[in-house]
Amino acid sequence: ANPVLEAFGNAATLRNHNSSRFGKWMEVFFSPSRAISGARFNNYLLEKSRVVHQDAGERNYHIFYQLARDPVWGPRFGLESPSQYVYTQTHTDIEFGSWSDASQFAELLEAMETLGFATATVEGILQTVAACLHLGNLTFAEGESEDSSRVTSKPVLKQCASLLGLSGGALEAALVNKTMILPNQSQVVIPLSPSAAADNRDALVKSLYASLFDFLVVQINAAIEVPGAAAASCATIGVLDIFGFEIFETNSFEQLCINFANEKLQQHFNAHTFKLEQELYESEGIAFDEVKYI
Repeated sequence: ANPVLEAFGNAATLRNHNSSRFGKWMEVFFSPSRAISGARFNNYLLEKSRVVHQDAGERNYHIFYQLARDPVWGPRFGLESPSQYVYTQTHTDIEFGSWSDASQFAELLEAMETLGFATATVEGILQTVAACLHLGNLTFAEGESEDSSRVTSKPVLKQCASLLGLSGGALEAALVNKTMILPNQSQVVIPLSPSAAADNRDALVKSLYASLFDFLVVQINAAIEVPGAAAASCATIGVLDIFGFEIFETNSFEQLCINFANEKLQQHFNAHTFKLEQELYESEGIAFDEVKYI
């Protein structure tokens, strides 16, 4: 499962070429004979803002570069070099040991096959990733009326609509308008300015990618988890793999949440590793060197 989760949930930051940008809780199930019989993942707080913006010197999620560079899958979805896309043009290459997008992508495809992903499922996953990349290249200009907008990059719109299984007109209408549902269930369509339409596009891509990541976790769990009845007789060990504490040039609200979660976990760790243990030593009269901690 790791090659799948890392391809879609890890990215290069200034500190780490393979930084986890989501939280992961894994339960490992053991049979009564203590053999591993399965596992289950929960994911938390994927850093969705990274999909549409990265600080200088950082990368988007690995999968975007892996797919765009693959000579087989990339052309199938009309993809070119990562530098051609707004969402991946800040920093495209990783120079770290034997790391390469090609080798990681090959490992990803092998992992999906091992987990039993159907061929159509794999294609649909990669097609959605390609759609996200193309959506970032949509541009907007003023429409016929004030505070309205239209898509100016029609070939890109056509490509996005095709990948998402939509008509170009329906996709454009959804991007350049917002729909409000009133208490009486009637709908009001409000045109968006070009800048608001661009924000709307980014919000769509973030939501689309987050839903795709959730889908991947569901698919992985279907392959590795223990059936309900059998799980009741299993013992479990829980493993928390938390996202990295980072200080960026501009910290998003998501990063604030990530850092806050990390700090709370660190304090929990300190309390159980230092504070409670030292209190136990003191109560039992054991001599020890006190450990100072924040």
